[in-house]
Amino acid sequence: MAEFSLIKHLGGVWLPATEVDHEATAQLPIGTLFTGKGSGRRNVRFHRKFFSLLNLGFDYWEPAGGLVTPAETRAVRAFVKYLSQWAALDTMTQAADAFLAQLEQHRADRFPVPAKSFEAYRKWVVEEAGFYDLITLPDGSVRKQARSLKFSKMTEHEFNELYKAAFGVIWRHVLVNTFASEDEAEAAVNQMMGYA
Repeated sequence: MAEFSLIKHLGGVWLPATEVDHEATAQLPIGTLFTGKGSGRRNVRFHRKFFSLLNLGFDYWEPAGGLVTPAETRAVRAFVKYLSQWAALDTMTQAADAFLAQLEQHRADRFPVPAKSFEAYRKWVVEEAGFYDLITLPDGSVRKQARSLKFSKMTEHEFNELYKAAFGVIWRHVLVNTFASEDEAEAAVNQMMGYA
């Protein structure tokens, strides 16, 4: 059975805490009995604010040049810097740019245009914020896996630390190009929540 969180409202009515929780409970037939353990460990309004921050960043983010990774670009640039001791740096830089453009075009011809995915973006933000576990796969490779945002998996203090770190990630990679200051970006998040 799906895991979901509920909030107790006036009159003793329990309602889903988030949109995901609503979708999970909507699948249950009327009269379904369920049991659970309450944790009461997190502020649902702050949880919603976190998702407002994610949505704000996602709305302003436009994918660009995703067919050549930043790591590949850095490697080519480092190699050019190394080679520049035997040839003119300008010529080598132009050759590197041409090579990267050719590589991107070759991949564009072979692969479809990558989709802009909120779920992938959310996981990336959480991982970049440092909230991930390392997992080993059957082939021996090790990958990052974003930690769960479920109420039962993270305390209020941990979630507060995640929010601050995620804000920094979204600010540096997306919002810095749109807002004049971090305070202005935070005000936009608050406005989305109806706080301002």
